[in-house]
Amino acid sequence: MSLREPGDTIKGQISFSREDVLAFAKITGDDYPLHVDEELTTESEFGKPIVQGNLAASSFTKIAGTKFPGETILIQKEITFLRPVFVDETYTLSIKLKSINNQLNIGEFRNVIKNKEGKTCIVFKSQLKNTEVFRKSSE
Repeated sequence: MSLREPGDTIKGQISFSREDVLAFAKITGDDYPLHVDEELTTESEFGKPIVQGNLAASSFTKIAGTKFPGETILIQKEITFLRPVFVDETYTLSIKLKSINNQLNIGEFRNVIKNKEGKTCIVFKSQLKNTEVFRKSSE
């Protein structure tokens, strides 16, 4: 699996446990009841706990931190939340390299999280800076 050329795509399975959600709530302070109060969520429109959006969207950084050599820096992320991500369900994360700016050493990505029905839950664009991967080729 590689993300070196525009059009390259990798996919993986992601899920979030109740413990993940509680740890994220503790670290960030995002302890909104729809994330952490199981009793309340059964009476909500969702019927069960939902994962914090920023926790779900952070799954991209696992790839950024493990698939590229050298120093990789996330410099931009634009997120659109379309459907909830639920605790203890499996989702597909698709990461596609859209373009490379070799002058600035930046790759632009389109990332999508889909549920088991194939419906899009979260879409986010991101930019990574990495001087080893996205550098200008010597001619």
